[in-house]
Amino acid sequence: MTRAFWVGNPPSANPLYKKKVKTHLGRVIVGEASRGYHQTSLDYTVKSRRGNNWARDFINELKNRRRSQQRKRKRLRLFQRLMSGIQFAQYLGQLIRIITLTSSSLSDVSRINRHCEILIKRIRRKFNKFQYCKTETPEGQGGVIHMLYRGTFIPHSWLSEQWKDIHGAPNVFIQLMRGHGSRIANYFLSYLGHHSEFRLGYSRNWVVPGFVREWTRIKRYYLRFFYFYGWSFRRAIDAAVFHFKKLLHWIALDPFYSDNLREGYV
Repeated sequence: MTRAFWVGNPPSANPLYKKKVKTHLGRVIVGEASRGYHQTSLDYTVKSRRGNNWARDFINELKNRRRSQQRKRKRLRLFQRLMSGIQFAQYLGQLIRIITLTSSSLSDVSRINRHCEILIKRIRRKFNKFQYCKTETPEGQGGVIHMLYRGTFIPHSWLSEQWKDIHGAPNVFIQLMRGHGSRIANYFLSYLGHHSEFRLGYSRNWVVPGFVREWTRIKRYYLRFFYFYGWSFRRAIDAAVFHFKKLLHWIALDPFYSDNLREGYV
C-alpha cells in the first residue's frame, strides 16, 4: 500500500517521516512501517548535486534525531530499573552501594562480563546476599563495569584481590550510597557520562521477577487517561509511578519475602 504523506519537498518538522529513511533511484524515500504494510512518499526527486547534498543532509538529520531518541529511551529505561531496585531496597531496609570494576593492559576485555559473573559467584559464596544492577561501558583500557547492589558490606581489599585474580586489574571502587532514590540513580547515571553504548543487566531478585511486565501494565493503564480522558502526560506517569511504588511496598511486606530476607536469599 503506497500513500503520499505530503505534496512537494518534505518539511523538516513533519512527524510522519521519523520511522524509516533511505535513498533509491535518485529519490528520497520516506516511509513508515505500520501493522504489516509499508507506506512511502516519493515526492522529492534529486536532480542536481545541490539537491543531492540536500537529500544527504536531510537523511543524516533524521538518523541523528533517531539515534538521540534511542539514547534517551535507553537512559530512561535504565533509570526506571535503578529506581525500582533502590525503592525496593528501602522498603526492605537494606543499604545500597556502588562498585566500579576497571580493566588494565593485562585484562582480557572481551571476557569482562564472564569475569564479572565469576566475581559475583565468589561474593555470594562468601557474603551470601548480593542483588545488583550493572552496566558495561567502553571506558578506560577496554571496558568498565558500574554496578549498584544491595547486600552486606564487602571489604575493598578483598574485592580488589579477587578482581585482580579474575580479570588482572586491581583497581576497584566501592562506596556506600546515601540519600533518596532519584539522587542515587542520577549519581549512578553520571558515571556513564555521554556514553550511548552501554549494556544493561540485573539479577533476578534485584526487584522481583516480572517487575518490568507489571510496570508496563500499570503505565499503559494510566496512559489511557492521557489519551482519552484529557489528563496531562505528567499526571498519568505520576499516577503510574505512585501505584507501582504501592505494589513494591506491598510485595516487600509480604511474609514470603520477609522470611527469605532473614534467611539471606533476598
